[in-house]
Amino acid sequence: PTRVMRICKQVAEGLSCAADQGLVHGDIKPENIVLTPEGDLRLIDYDSAWLPGFTQSDMEEAGTPSFSHPLREERRFDKSIDDFSIALMVTMLAALSYDRGTFVPHIDADCALFSPHAVVSGVDKLLNAALALFERKGDKKHRDIAATLYNCSGPIPSLLRLLEG
Repeated sequence: PTRVMRICKQVAEGLSCAADQGLVHGDIKPENIVLTPEGDLRLIDYDSAWLPGFTQSDMEEAGTPSFSHPLREERRFDKSIDDFSIALMVTMLAALSYDRGTFVPHIDADCALFSPHAVVSGVDKLLNAALALFERKGDKKHRDIAATLYNCSGPIPSLLRLLEG
């Protein structure tokens, strides 16, 4: 979980810097994060990127549904759209690092573990299992990040602060 958190924190910091300059990736998921031989992280696949003045209708794609907030739409297509994806990915990777046997059989074709619609509705059984796992392990940081996903109707507050924990 420590390595997972470090990688996701680097991604979140990079996305925060990009967002400060007006660029949002829009399709954060594990396969769009590449680790170079030098150990640097690179984001790829910018065809869902958002820039000020763009609307979702200006985009060719709107991100991968398995990692996007279910309420993502034109009026909420702004610099906060990547936070939900990062929190979902952090939670998934941490759960897998603790207990691959329980979670691996449930990974879908997009390499996603949780259903964004079920997550924000508070009914995702696998997220409940991850929360219980983090609780048993005494992992407050991952538990807090996972808990922010429930009933998440907008931007996740202080995601970088949660990642730094």
